[in-house]
Amino acid sequence: SVWPDDSGPEADFLQSARRFGYVWPDDAEITPLLEAFRLRFRPWATGPLCAADRRAMADLAARFPVGEIAVG
Repeated sequence: SVWPDDSGPEADFLQSARRFGYVWPDDAEITPLLEAFRLRFRPWATGPLCAADRRAMADLAARFPVGEIAVG
């Protein structure tokens, strides 16, 4: 299974999410995306977006880049 390593460098969460395959508009509230990410990869995490979230998403994007998937 795919599992992130959150010990690496931080990166922009939304940019990394898109590279990993999440589709999310620039002007949309990020909270639902963060909640979905955490449900799968960091279910114990709470609160606002943090460095560990950014590191974990950056790791996933670096190892499993799929780009943004077109919707519609």
